[in-house]
Parts: sequence; C-alpha cells; structure tokens
Amino acid sequence: MTVLLAALAALPAPAEETGDAVRDPAVTAGEIIAHIKYLSSDDLEGRETGTAGSEAAARYVARIFAEAGLRPGGDGGTYFQKFPISPKVSLGKSNYFYISIRGKKERLVPGVDYAPLGVTEDGLRAGEMVFAGYGISAPELGYDNYGGLDTRGKIVLALRYAPPGLDRRGRYYEYSSLRHKIATAMEKGARAVIFTTPTTRSEEEDIESAALGVPPAVRGMQALIVRRDVAEEILAASGNSLGGVEEALAGEEGSPLPLPGTRAEIRTELVRGGDSASNVVGYIEGRDPAVRGEVIVIGAHYDHLGRRAGGGTADDIYNGADDNASGVAGLMELAGYFASADARPRRSLVFAAFSGEEKGLVGSSYYVSRRERTPGRIAAMVNLDMIGRLRGNKLAVFGWTSSPAWRPLVAAACYSAGLEANYGAAAPGPSDEAAFAMNGIPAVHLSTGVHEDYHTAYDEWTKINPEGTATVLRAAAELVSYLANAGEAGELSGDAFAGISGAGVYIGALPDYSGSGTGAALLGVVEGSPAADAGLEAGDRVTGVSGEKIAGMDDYVRAVRGMSPGERLRVTVERGGASLSVVLVPEKR
Repeated sequence: MTVLLAALAALPAPAEETGDAVRDPAVTAGEIIAHIKYLSSDDLEGRETGTAGSEAAARYVARIFAEAGLRPGGDGGTYFQKFPISPKVSLGKSNYFYISIRGKKERLVPGVDYAPLGVTEDGLRAGEMVFAGYGISAPELGYDNYGGLDTRGKIVLALRYAPPGLDRRGRYYEYSSLRHKIATAMEKGARAVIFTTPTTRSEEEDIESAALGVPPAVRGMQALIVRRDVAEEILAASGNSLGGVEEALAGEEGSPLPLPGTRAEIRTELVRGGDSASNVVGYIEGRDPAVRGEVIVIGAHYDHLGRRAGGGTADDIYNGADDNASGVAGLMELAGYFASADARPRRSLVFAAFSGEEKGLVGSSYYVSRRERTPGRIAAMVNLDMIGRLRGNKLAVFGWTSSPAWRPLVAAACYSAGLEANYGAAAPGPSDEAAFAMNGIPAVHLSTGVHEDYHTAYDEWTKINPEGTATVLRAAAELVSYLANAGEAGELSGDAFAGISGAGVYIGALPDYSGSGTGAALLGVVEGSPAADAGLEAGDRVTGVSGEKIAGMDDYVRAVRGMSPGERLRVTVERGGASLSVVLVPEKR
C-alpha cells in the first residue's frame, strides 16, 4: 500500500503559540488553542444544542470556513444545514406548588421537591387530590386504576412506570408511558396530574432535568413529577404508604384511592427555546474530474452539555474544551490546510461541524439521511472527537471495523506522525461516525481518549495539549490525503469498504457503542429507515434478533453482518421496562 508522504511533508510541525491569529493555513498549536479558548469560553455557556451559545459557535465555524475559502454546503447557499430538535425547556419566573393537607398548607420548592414536565401547560390549576395508582386505564386488559374514581376537576397523583409483573408484558407498554398517562388523565377530566417514582425504581437525583427532558406531546393540562417523600406525606394523611399501595396494585386489578382533605394549587411557567439547530457544512471540490464525485467527509461535533441544571455561575458551565472544542478546532485547521494546498485533493472534501451529538447523534444522522445533497457519493468519513489530551504517543481509534481497510491506513498515518494506534472495541464507534457506518459508509473516529474530566465542568482549555493536538492532526491529514488522492474512480467502494453491514444491508439504527449492560442500546433511528418503519425508537435496547440472544455489542455487530436485504427479522427490544417484539426488514444498501 502506498501512502502519500508528500502530504505529510507539506504539513508543518507545531509552531509557537500565535495568540488569536487563526487565519494561517498552517496547522499550528497557537491556532488550535485560540479556537479552543473561544469555543470553550464561558460566553458560549457550554454550547448545548439549540441555545444561543451553540448558535454563536456555529457562526464562528462558518466564518472560519468562509475565510479558508470553502464553498457553502448547507441550505440555500449558506454554510448552515438546519435540522429539527425537541425545544429546550426551562423554568420561568412564576412557578409554585402548594399542598394543603387537612388545612395545613405547605409550599414545595421547584427543582428540589418537584418539577413540571416539559409537556405541561402554563397557568394556574387547583383542586382536590385523588390517587389513581399507576394512572393506567385498560379495562379491556382487566386493569383500570380509574375504575369507580371521580377525577373530574381534581388533581391526580399517580405512579410512574407499570406494576411489577406487568411492566415486562408488551401489552401494557403503550399504557405505561407518561404521555399516555397524561392523555388518560385529560380524558378522565382531571385538572392536572402529578407523578412520583415507585419504591421499586431508582429516583433521579436531578429531578428538574428528568422532568423537563420529556419532550412536548400532549398539551392542555399541567403535569409534574414530585419527590417520593412528598408523595409519602400525601398518602400518609389517608393512612397509606407508597410501599403499601404498590403492593395492592401488583395484581391485575385497579386500586383507586380518594385523598380526603388534600388539595393542590399549582402555577407553572415554562420557557421554551428554539426547535431547530444547525450543522455547519463547507466543501472543497476535487481537482480530478474522474473522481471528484467521490467525497471524503471530515466531521466533528461542536455541541456540548450546556449548564448544570439549576446552576447560575461560571462554575456550573460544562465548557467542553476537549469534548469537543478540540475536534472542531482540528476540523477548522484541516479545512484551512487543504483549501490552501498548492494542489487540491483529487476527490472532494466535505468539512462538517455537527450539532446534537450529545443528544444522540441527531445532527450527523440528519446529515446522512439527506446525503443526496452532498456534492457526490460519500466514500468514507473521518471523525475527530476529543483529540486535545494526547498522553504519550497513543491515539485511540474507533470505528475501524466499518472497513478492513482502516487498520493499515490508520497505522500508516499514525506511524508517519510518530503515533501508535490503539484500536478500540470492535464496533463502528461511540460518536458521529456511527451515523455513517450504520448507513453503509466506512467511518473511523480518532481520539486521544476519555479522562477524568469527561462530561464534567472541569473540561477546560487550560488542560489541552495543543502540541499533541497538532500531532494528531498531522496523522489525520495524512489519512485524509490518502483517501482523497489514492486509486482510481470507484476504488474506495466494494470489498475494501464493505462496512459492517455484511451483505450490503441498510437498517438505519444507531447503537450506543460506548454503552454498558445487556443488549445493544439504540442512540437514534433514522427517519424513514427500515428500523423506523419497524417501530424501533431511540432508547430501545436490542436483546434478540430472530431468536438469537444479543448479550452485547459484539453480538449485535454479528447479527447485522448476517442480515440479508428483504429478510423478515423478529427483533426483541426492551423499552421503558417492557419487552417488545417488532418485525424488521433490512433494505439493500
């Protein structure tokens, strides 16, 4: 195999820090740290998808792309590709919740004792309280928590999930979601519904994030989650306890309970943010007409986690310097380098800064699902995620199993930069490269690895190794140069980049390769894909395929490799504590 050493020779070694100068086409440590300092600054407030800080980061990347001379690859001749997201929801100024038990009035603290669900309607609701078990009304299944209970004009208290013994029966699944329970309470004439967590389940430490994270669905009433100790206090007034009512509800029969002398008064005000975010996309057209229709995508996600829930100081900001301001800095540096090279690559290069990676690969999945808008066929993808903390000379490589060609290519690129490739788990990878690999596109992820500051407020620019990041980028540039220049038309397809899809199948499910536990958790499902048509959803955990047990990610990868186009497969998943079975029909890739 011939590796294009000329590209490496043209790439300069790390230079002295150059302050805030970021327009030099050379890849330098100074430019890298200047990019990272801005993207991870407190002013951008953690770059959570859909926020003002995230939008500022997107504009910054677009400006650097424009200064480098990249052509816009987004919507309407811009660098921005918009995609829909669930609106961000936060507490407004006017939120209170009073409980009166036999004349004694108590005020609960929002974000501590209770939190409104993201679906709730703003306004004031008050009324007597009743307890409606698990909030399930399924008389056709012999289970009705509302049987004989008068709920019109009242505030309903209900348990989350489903009774033990019933929660794993697929026929109860549709009744156990919060959305379905809210709709049921509305149908029964309730003014509001208050949920609490059963003693058999773990209770969230951050109740505000858990509640507001429920996306809008049913509107027209108020819905909240309260701490268990609040629910215990309410039930104690009627001579009951959570454990006691849960035991009574375990059988296939309802057990409604009036709460005499108990009232609730609730005012809710939520602030909803934007319902869209943007990928930032620019491209360089290849110089060779024979292969310029084959595209290499270089990607990095610019979003991060935002602020700690309830936090109001700089110490509560998740700055995300390594995750992933470092990868975006590398993306912009490589864009400037390749755009200014004396001889453009033969193939076309797309530089994509994705948003929504932390939300489940939302931006990259959207990009791949609309890849027909890319200026050519995507032949391969190189992802840069967390490249800012090189220790020694070890470079972590994920996604290498998406093609048998990756290991020799990455090994050669690392060798030329003085690095040693450390290959991760045998799966496409834990970041945006998975959106490409599961769509039949060979994709690899370069990283300097996870550290103790991962997903904490301590991932700051002062801990970045800019010289080490420049070294990683020399390896990345060598890899991209080879992909963009080697071979003839069509040689980056076929057996060399067969991917993990085995017999050329496409299913459109994006598994969480970094997850733990049994089965394979799905980070996302591509709209309109076979997985979506089968009814699979983000958050599902695949536990079986056509009778074969899926114990972990290796089993899942083997199952995908063995699929054939048009084959009807019975896929078993766990969802919300229930076990479901769906029929999946893979398509030809």
